[in-house]
Amino acid sequence: MMALRITDLCKSFDGQTVLNNVALELPKGKLLAILGPSGCGKTTLLRSIAGFEMPSTGTIEIAGVSVFSDKKQLPAEKRRVGYVPQEGALFPHLTVAQNIAFGLSRQTRNQRVKEMLALVGMEGFEKRMPHELSGGQQQRIALARALAPHPELILLDEPFSALDTGLRAQLREDIKYALEQAGATAIMVTHDQEEAFSMADRIAIMRDGKLVQTADPDAVYTTPSDVHVATFVGDAVILKGQVNGNLVECPLGSLCYQGSSHSREAVTVMIRPEQVTIGSAQSGVIAKVTKTIYFGHDSLIHLELEHSEQHCTPAIRVLGKPPVKKGDLVGLQVNGDVVIYG
Repeated sequence: MMALRITDLCKSFDGQTVLNNVALELPKGKLLAILGPSGCGKTTLLRSIAGFEMPSTGTIEIAGVSVFSDKKQLPAEKRRVGYVPQEGALFPHLTVAQNIAFGLSRQTRNQRVKEMLALVGMEGFEKRMPHELSGGQQQRIALARALAPHPELILLDEPFSALDTGLRAQLREDIKYALEQAGATAIMVTHDQEEAFSMADRIAIMRDGKLVQTADPDAVYTTPSDVHVATFVGDAVILKGQVNGNLVECPLGSLCYQGSSHSREAVTVMIRPEQVTIGSAQSGVIAKVTKTIYFGHDSLIHLELEHSEQHCTPAIRVLGKPPVKKGDLVGLQVNGDVVIYG
């Protein structure tokens, strides 16, 4: 059974379309990341699933039960959905235990609070007040509170956006582990590609109110549905090319491309920076180094092709310190298949 099924969902604010015929299915036990820039409609979609916003048209089913259609609009408190907002939003006047126990029956309350504290690694914090917790601890308790009533679906709205970088990385791992241990089905909204790729089983790319691609993380990265998705989810070298049978001719050479033979000659070529290797100027396509940027774990090398009809300035990524400097002439080779768009 699908944990969530959405069909033809639309929503407008003041005549402006925010959700445009959104369709989505999510199997039980999976974590979906909805990834997109600010203002693309991802939080509105999440709030519509939760019941905080009422769409204009379409249907929403949670665990096979219709919660929204033209004939039915189930209120938020009856949808069996757990919601974790950006900053936890714990009740400030209640202890940690009381926050987690909120809404639970008396018979199971104490045991369930203990289970949830153990799940999120917060044993011993029962009597603490929210203001005595760090931002990361508050998010753990917010997740515990959302999981406590055994919801069919957990919704997380940019849950790490208020935290500093170091804390975010650790909390991502802990929250993913907690969701997996609980067997939860979850949807996380984020504009951070690293969060989406490191946590999710599936990624839905949202743009201008539409879901433009929904797939597993590897497919989204290696075979993005269009150039906009390709450049949104990672660095990309974008070139013009001409199809010649099973090869595409472009400034970086005659390259193999993914998929069957293409019917159009003029295409756009997408290459990931890590596909390009750098060597001596005696081999490969000759380019001049125009700039290097060192990030510690890797480096970005900006180049300009020496003999190309196109003004071509690709950037490639290498591990560690850059092996070349500005002004050097190098040879470039592309490894693996590239992606083309007609």
